[in-house]
Amino acid sequence: MLELSEDADLSSPDTIRKIFWRQPPEGLYAVVAAAAARDGVSVSAWMTIAAREALQRRAGLAAVDRWEKQHGRLTAEEMNEARRKVRAQLRTSRTIRRPA
Repeated sequence: MLELSEDADLSSPDTIRKIFWRQPPEGLYAVVAAAAARDGVSVSAWMTIAAREALQRRAGLAAVDRWEKQHGRLTAEEMNEARRKVRAQLRTSRTIRRPA
C-alpha cells in the first residue's frame, strides 16, 4: 500500500513529499530495484517516473474518451496509425529519463 506521510504539507512546493511503500507484494521490490539500477536512478526516482507515466497514460486515455464522445469512435485505420506512431516513439526513446 502507498501512503502519504502524515506530516507532509502538500500545499507547499518546497516540501519534500514522502510516500511510504508498506509491504510491497512478494518480489515486487526486487523487480523495481533492479529496474531502477538498470536505468541508473534510485528506487524513489524510478517510482516517481513510473507514477508520472501512469498518470500521463490515464490522462491520455481520458482525452481520447472525451474526443470519441464528441466525434465518434476512432476507426480501425486511425487506431492502426496511432499504434504505428507509438511503436516508432518507443523505438527511439527506450531509455528512462531522470525527473527534472
